[in-house]
Amino acid sequence: MAVPVKVGVYTVTMLLILAALIVVFGDFRNTKTTGYSALFADASGLAEGQNVRAAGVPVGKVTAVTLRSDASVKVSFSVATARPLDTRTEVAIKYENLTGDRYLEISPGTTGPARRLAAGAMIPRTRTSPALDIDSLVGGFKPLFQSIDADDIDDLTSSLIAVLQGQGEITGELLQHLSSLTSTLADQDSVIGDVVDNFNTVLGTVDANRTKVSTAVVDLEQLVHEFASRPDPVGAVLTRLQQATLSTSGLLSQIRPDLHASVTELNRLAGNLDADKGELGRVISSLPGAYKRLARMGAYGSVFQLYACGATLRLSDPNGENIDIPLLDQTVGRCAP
Repeated sequence: MAVPVKVGVYTVTMLLILAALIVVFGDFRNTKTTGYSALFADASGLAEGQNVRAAGVPVGKVTAVTLRSDASVKVSFSVATARPLDTRTEVAIKYENLTGDRYLEISPGTTGPARRLAAGAMIPRTRTSPALDIDSLVGGFKPLFQSIDADDIDDLTSSLIAVLQGQGEITGELLQHLSSLTSTLADQDSVIGDVVDNFNTVLGTVDANRTKVSTAVVDLEQLVHEFASRPDPVGAVLTRLQQATLSTSGLLSQIRPDLHASVTELNRLAGNLDADKGELGRVISSLPGAYKRLARMGAYGSVFQLYACGATLRLSDPNGENIDIPLLDQTVGRCAP
């Protein structure tokens, strides 16, 4: 095969591969679309060409983002004609990835009549939700971090060390007994499984109210901005906390001998409880039955009905021997053997 032919075959092949890559990564679509627009109070990060999704499925593209004279933002977008919008449709700007890309999320509303929107119709601001500005949210904590003085933190740490100094050995033994106790709790896998199931139920409830949770996050952003507008909100708190810790350190230095004895006895008590945990568990397990029997005895009121069948007075003679004097000895009726 001649060299020009080889070059021609190679060139055609590369052009076909390039065309395929352009088609794949250019996200070209042949689907017929309909244009709409929506008004937002803020469209930070949203740009032309970004996706429009419904239930997580791409159904269109953002075609234009325009700032209006009233400071609102008009977002024009196209949606597949097979996915028509109605007057209850809600539109929100959401994060597509961690790099800050956004997309439009279309969701069916639940209030108002459902009439199909005409092509080119505009969705009002009452049915749109702007994107959460994470940069502003994180940046709102900057004044809090700046107000924390490293020297204050060092002083606070030194005060805590002064409080706990000299209790290392006893604290270590106490932690060992706590470790044994947590190992016993780890054996209760069925109970932990129930807790996990209940936690899943809680998460399901949170997911069902995700709109309210989103509103709470937005309110948190506003709260952070309020904190950011206040000068040095944490420094004064840390200073007072340091003073309180130093005062507590001085107090504990005075009561340290008594505290040492209490911690030692607590350590011994924890060891005894850990050693007899089987017997302790048996006693606790038998308490419900005992309480039920006591409840039956007082079923007729706030008194216990008892019937005496016998009574004996026991005395001791000068030689230390017991002398039993029967006072009541009934062997018939209820007292019959």
